[in-house]
Amino acid sequence: MQALFEADAGIIPDRAKGLLKVRILALGSNCADQALKPLLDELSAIETVHPGTNLKLVYELSAGHNQTRQIKNKYTEILAEGQDV
Repeated sequence: MQALFEADAGIIPDRAKGLLKVRILALGSNCADQALKPLLDELSAIETVHPGTNLKLVYELSAGHNQTRQIKNKYTEILAEGQDV
């Protein structure tokens, strides 16, 4: 659980679908991601509406551990080459 509270996340409103997505960046391992997924699914199934809006909270993991590592590596390469991101 500690990893979840320390994880990076983004909040993405989707007004057309009436959703407020809480996208959590994959944790440190595939094992941790798999353990977290049922909790996120259960939280999403509750269909909590964010206070002051009509948007339902939906929780999801962004990318698998390996995909996250690939994205970070590519970003590092781009910065090393001096390209604009």
